[in-house]
Amino acid sequence: MTTATDSKQYTESQYKRLYNRLLNDHENLKIRYTKQLNENKLLTAKIERPKRIELPTNLQRVKDIINNELGVDIDVNIRQRDVVDSRSMYYYWVRHNTLMSLKKIAGTLETNHDHSTLIHSISMHEDNMQYDKVYRAKYEIILTKIADLNTQTETNGNQ
Repeated sequence: MTTATDSKQYTESQYKRLYNRLLNDHENLKIRYTKQLNENKLLTAKIERPKRIELPTNLQRVKDIINNELGVDIDVNIRQRDVVDSRSMYYYWVRHNTLMSLKKIAGTLETNHDHSTLIHSISMHEDNMQYDKVYRAKYEIILTKIADLNTQTETNGNQ
């Protein structure tokens, strides 16, 4: 039968070797962790969101299309559902089709919104597209009109 007093006794030199081995192992782990962290940073830098291209469409024309098709004025700062939805469509389209920052996109309307409002609005657009059939149909009409506008612009530019 073994007791606590039977445990192995280490000499001072053995303690120093164990301590140095632990320090060495710790240093190796730290180097591996730093290396892995740097590799992860490189991977995330490579997996950026896709580059958006500047479209020849004028933002004022896009606003006009949305205003005319949906019968609202998205520049007015009110909380009516149809206006909020229309602004959401506009913000989403501009965010995904231009290189503008959220702050610059917010500056294109006279509503004094900030970037957090745009993030929420874009998120709500994605939810509405998934669950609201009427909203999706309206947005598809808007996209069709904008595509027609782009083809007209390209046709006029080629002549």
